[in-house]
Amino acid sequence: AETLATTRTAAQAFVFGTDARSTDRWYRDVSYGQLDWNGDVTPVLTIADPGGCDLDVIATAADAAAQGAGYTLADYPNRLVNFPGEHCESRGFGEIGGTYAWVQDGLADLSDGYERLLPAHELGHVLGRYHSHGLECGGVTISAACLGSSSANDEYGNAWDAMGNNWPGDTAGGVAMFGAKHLLELGWFAGRSQAVTTSGTYRLSPIELQSAPHPQALTIATPAHRYYVEVRGPYGQDGFLSGYPQATNGVQVNLRDDLPGGDNGPLNLDFAPGSDDGCLYCDFFDSSLDAGQAYTDLDNAFTLRVDSVAADRTATVTVGFEDLTPPHVVKVPTTSFASLIGSSRVPVVVRWAATDPGGVC
Repeated sequence: AETLATTRTAAQAFVFGTDARSTDRWYRDVSYGQLDWNGDVTPVLTIADPGGCDLDVIATAADAAAQGAGYTLADYPNRLVNFPGEHCESRGFGEIGGTYAWVQDGLADLSDGYERLLPAHELGHVLGRYHSHGLECGGVTISAACLGSSSANDEYGNAWDAMGNNWPGDTAGGVAMFGAKHLLELGWFAGRSQAVTTSGTYRLSPIELQSAPHPQALTIATPAHRYYVEVRGPYGQDGFLSGYPQATNGVQVNLRDDLPGGDNGPLNLDFAPGSDDGCLYCDFFDSSLDAGQAYTDLDNAFTLRVDSVAADRTATVTVGFEDLTPPHVVKVPTTSFASLIGSSRVPVVVRWAATDPGGVC
């Protein structure tokens, strides 16, 4: 028989407790008070050894054992199974939009960032979220060739999103918030983002603030792509970012996953590519677009420039759209001589007509 590092009482506090680090409190914060987790923790239940990492067998056996202990499964539409041992290579799993999340010998130590990440991340899968990726294009931030290859997906590349790798949080005892794309699609971000369709200067408040004076994300759509722009600050569940200025010195820019076979996880763009070739995840720690830097869309649809980031992490950015719609020619150009050809010059007239709502250029 294998044992668990946690106890029923400790697991109850870890998932449902009032400590700001509990799974429930983390979700309350990152959802701006719109989602909380309520439930029970069973006593330790005994099942037959699954003989390996067969999650379906573990879930089915756990359900049967819970029923045998008097629990009505229909009362618990979401179930987190904490099982012992080293049956699986990973310590956590979650069904995308399903019922079950699994953690392997977890729910024991709220001071451990990785331990806290396990249920938060895996329950994110249950809520329908895929991983938060990084776009890995070698020495450049983005290219058409890179976007054309599924191998450009660094599966957990986003370091500042709970659905990414969370490596800085692991060591600092924290779990980073969800990014703007997840928050929008989960329905928790109503009134907090702004769709940018015209050129101008915009101010952004940190995404962590429960009440913010400015939009907390910008969305920019082009005919080919969709971008999400956000700024992080050392607030709330992201308090640990006070030790990681590279996360808060600029704005984070994420792209809809336009890679072949892409999913709903965002692609974090790395504006300091190749800064740490020895550590794939670490290379994305300084991915932000910082004050004084600019990014031009792959198809030249717009340019995003970061003008400044204030001490309270309010960011000021300028977005400039390019006129990519060609004029509509209503009269084909014709040429004629304006006068007799002279010995030193040839006067020529070109006549044409076109319409263009954005101005002919």
